[in-house]
Amino acid sequence: MSKVLIIGGGFAGLSAAVFLSKANHQVTVLEASPKLGGRAYSFLMQSQNDFVDNGQHILMGCYRNTLKFLSEIGAMENLYFQKSLLLNLIEKRGNTLVLGGNSRIYPFNLISALLSFPSFTLNDKFSLLKFFVKLPFISKNELKNLTVEDWLVKSSQTANSRKYFWDLLIVGALNTDPHKASAAVFLEILREIFFHGNYASTLIIPVTDLSNLYCSPTEEYLEKNGNKISVGEKVIEFKVEENKVVKVVTNRNEYTEFDYVIAAVPLHSLVKIKNNGLAIPTGLKPGHSSILSVHLWIENFCIKKKFFGFIGSDFHWVFKNGKHFTLVSSNASKFMPMSNEEIIKKTAEELKIYFPDFNKADIKNSIVIKEKRATFIPSPSFEEKRKNIRSVYSNLILAGDWTDTGLPSTIESAVKSGLTAAEIVNRNS
Repeated sequence: MSKVLIIGGGFAGLSAAVFLSKANHQVTVLEASPKLGGRAYSFLMQSQNDFVDNGQHILMGCYRNTLKFLSEIGAMENLYFQKSLLLNLIEKRGNTLVLGGNSRIYPFNLISALLSFPSFTLNDKFSLLKFFVKLPFISKNELKNLTVEDWLVKSSQTANSRKYFWDLLIVGALNTDPHKASAAVFLEILREIFFHGNYASTLIIPVTDLSNLYCSPTEEYLEKNGNKISVGEKVIEFKVEENKVVKVVTNRNEYTEFDYVIAAVPLHSLVKIKNNGLAIPTGLKPGHSSILSVHLWIENFCIKKKFFGFIGSDFHWVFKNGKHFTLVSSNASKFMPMSNEEIIKKTAEELKIYFPDFNKADIKNSIVIKEKRATFIPSPSFEEKRKNIRSVYSNLILAGDWTDTGLPSTIESAVKSGLTAAEIVNRNS
């Protein structure tokens, strides 16, 4: 049994902690903020007596590592599972469209979804089918230096297929513009979603807030097994001897009783730690994308589905939970300079355009949450450098969605890195 010090209490750090605990290692988790969750957390809005997520998250059936983690901490009952891929879309003036169907027979359900979508022309359908038929035979090397935009143009994807399919999928999966993101990373995502059976392509939505979904259950799991969590404790420095971390200095304590250290924090946080042990490729400065979440409590307003994807809007999703509605804009840089009042006004205008029955006067409360560095941009250049990010210390293991997981900046990438870190400790213990 090893003693492991984990820095970071987000998905990467907590998943590593859970699977190390399961393997009977002794774990201590240090989190700099006063709460667990990292960049995926919730808080209580006192005026509404309602929990608010810093960003609404959609999972998918292909999130195998995430679902394994949530299953281990007993959180699966807090998820809504689709039986088959079904995406409800809404256009201006309230016209609704459905991409998907009730069939669970794979892969005919996916083919049927594309062929039966009412807004696709024969040319749209042909270009999409041709793309997906070729997909299993494309190598990552073929796409190495291409952006997603390059790939879609090269594949003759139509403007209509972009509008109703690709644009929403790209921003949802990559949280950035197609002309910035790596085609090779997008290839891996498409294969995970569409080539691993019916379940992989289905959407999974938390039915509770993020902290109650995974933070509290993880805390209970770890403490029940004799492990420790310390919040509000920021790591300042690693003390090193003979290429090994021998002491971790925080704003409150000094730790020496450990065999391994797992650094599961964002790259921009890790570089601030003195003697961080990070071998950084030359010029590694990943760009970041922002996410905007607007929470509204609205009387006399209802939408027919749990969520909709917007077509042609600066917002991409709307979710409902009773009278609590959440509108999300991924890749939301244009909103970041705006005041909260301007954002609420813009949100109300969009709701009126897409839901004609909406009345701004029915908004009883609101809160705007800006995550300016929500995700990194998986550009072709960053993906090449990402492969060479490593720790120079023998007992320091790196984790986080930014490490070389082969995935973009998602929950699944973070959890995959946490499980990988736990496996390294298991192998070497």
